[in-house]
Amino acid sequence: MSSCDAWPPPPRALVVQHVSEKLNCSAHDAEKLLQEASKRVLTHGEATASLLNQADASGLSLAPELFPLFRQQAHLRTCGLASLSIALDYLAGHQSVTITEADLEDMLDMSPGSLCVDDIRRGGMSLRQFSQVVQHVNSCGMAAVRSEIIRFADVETFRSALTHLLARSSATRQVVVCNYSMSAAGQGYWWGGHFSPVAAMDPTSDRALVLDVWQFTRPLWVDVQRLFEAMATEDKTSGERRGLVVIANSTKT
Repeated sequence: MSSCDAWPPPPRALVVQHVSEKLNCSAHDAEKLLQEASKRVLTHGEATASLLNQADASGLSLAPELFPLFRQQAHLRTCGLASLSIALDYLAGHQSVTITEADLEDMLDMSPGSLCVDDIRRGGMSLRQFSQVVQHVNSCGMAAVRSEIIRFADVETFRSALTHLLARSSATRQVVVCNYSMSAAGQGYWWGGHFSPVAAMDPTSDRALVLDVWQFTRPLWVDVQRLFEAMATEDKTSGERRGLVVIANSTKT
């Protein structure tokens, strides 16, 4: 897949059905809500090719490497595992999907003291739990990786950090995964917390390309200010503030 190709949209009928069931409303009302939400987001596709070109020209795009590794989450609450599998494939230098959610689930099942896979499928993960899974990946020998959780006090600091973390000139091979509120990002008030990798940043439009792994949406360009605000929300399950996690290769000792 080229860096400008759009991913096929999810079947509209399934999206409408899911929103209708989630909000206990008619399919007609769900369709109207989805149409309104689509006006607030900039879905990645041919129309956004210029943004990707500008990000690449600025040296702030990992899209050529991450796009072939993109996949949607396999279950309703496993966005963290899907995002981590993309990151692990990238860090391993894979050029196609190789490490899957199922691989991570098998690893967790065999790791004493790890998170319960059933719990993740039912309730997802917090930012701290995501980092714990990365630790298990490292300790079990699946991959020599490390992670760092970062929360930002203001958008200027976030923008500066994102510019640094996405720089292709960086000597460190790393992936940025955002933990954010889809509702605050403008994708629909009915969606909740989410994990997805960031593939690029266009400094001209001040937007970041989020490789949204959710089954009912698509990758999108989010205004940096709005993404910061979406990450500054509280995870109501853990009571902790959302943020981002940086996953990088490490030398295992």
